[in-house]
Amino acid sequence: MKYSNIVKTKNKKIKLLTYSIMIYENYNRPIVIRVFENIKFFITGQASLGIMQVTTQKFITNKESVKMGYKIIKDNYFSIRKKMKLENKLKKVIFMYNKTNKYVEEVLYIYHLLENENK
Repeated sequence: MKYSNIVKTKNKKIKLLTYSIMIYENYNRPIVIRVFENIKFFITGQASLGIMQVTTQKFITNKESVKMGYKIIKDNYFSIRKKMKLENKLKKVIFMYNKTNKYVEEVLYIYHLLENENK
């Protein structure tokens, strides 16, 4: 998988969650749109950039956005109490990444597709 040199973890849930968000963001923000966002960044000085759509005040590449997004996901995943049901924990981590219910449901759907493919 692309970016597997960045998304290095033995925790399958974090890996699948990272790729689920990446797939969702890539589908909803194709390269052409991201080029315009890069231009907007140079005009305004802030934007959500890269394949992971990370909010930043410095220009970043897709690779840097994956590093930053992966760190956000991993940190949020481990900050949530362990006794929470897995499905609720995943929803909470996704919501912490993008605070809309539609986003949570769509990313979770992708997560389950990937999970079933990797069984």
